[in-house]
Amino acid sequence: MALWGAKNFMVNYENFLSLLLCVMAPWTAINLVDFYLVQHGRYDVASFFAADGGIYGRYNTTALFCYALGVLVQVPFLATDLYTGPAARALSGVDISWLISIAIVSPLYYILAQRSGRARLAGGTGLQA
Repeated sequence: MALWGAKNFMVNYENFLSLLLCVMAPWTAINLVDFYLVQHGRYDVASFFAADGGIYGRYNTTALFCYALGVLVQVPFLATDLYTGPAARALSGVDISWLISIAIVSPLYYILAQRSGRARLAGGTGLQA
């Protein structure tokens, strides 16, 4: 693979970084909103290591839904060598996909986490920051 990509290293590297940006932007938005706005930095650390997920459960369906949506809403705004979406083309090739993802995922996750009761999980005693 290294020999195959050596001639176009910078192009391949830029494509890799663009892919990372696509998957990391919604993930980062969810983590920051959860830490600062939903849980306020109070987590039950022991639950992270519990086989059944402790008070949080095995997975957070709200976060998974918002993450998948965050990745999908980026597609029209992507501007890469592999794919350029219609919105990015209309913007003369400017890639604002990560901004769109953060702008949609952040408030959506906050609202859905409040409705699902996730914010109340950290409300008890014995939880650590």
